[in-house]
Amino acid sequence: MVPLRLRGHHFLCVLTFQGHGYTPGFTENMKRVVSEIRAGRPISLVDGPDDICAGLTAKCRADVDHDCTAAKINGLDTVAIKDVSRVLDRDLRVANPISENELNLLRQAYRNGDIRAACESCRWKPLCDVISTEGFQETVLAT
Repeated sequence: MVPLRLRGHHFLCVLTFQGHGYTPGFTENMKRVVSEIRAGRPISLVDGPDDICAGLTAKCRADVDHDCTAAKINGLDTVAIKDVSRVLDRDLRVANPISENELNLLRQAYRNGDIRAACESCRWKPLCDVISTEGFQETVLAT
């Protein structure tokens, strides 16, 4: 099975995703990707545009000044990949499915702030704070 290519920071978003997004196209791609992760499709974490970005322009957000190919955004991917790989004690650049046990470890690490360095400047952070505090209820990945 061909692995999903998933940006490091998008993987963090997957943990709290409830169906909201920057644009309808982005949201639909995110729903599709999360459903495939739930079904056991392997993922490979990457720096830069991924399968959620697929088919979208570099300006996937409604913000006119946002460019998802910018070095700053790619740096967030690097930080997220490092943090998530450390928690799971394996390199997530290598394609593998994510088990339910691993998702539970990551949810706990997310809730504790151990893997959220890439989230600090994100405009979705307040919403994700609430979602993690409430136990990731009603997330697409959990349902």
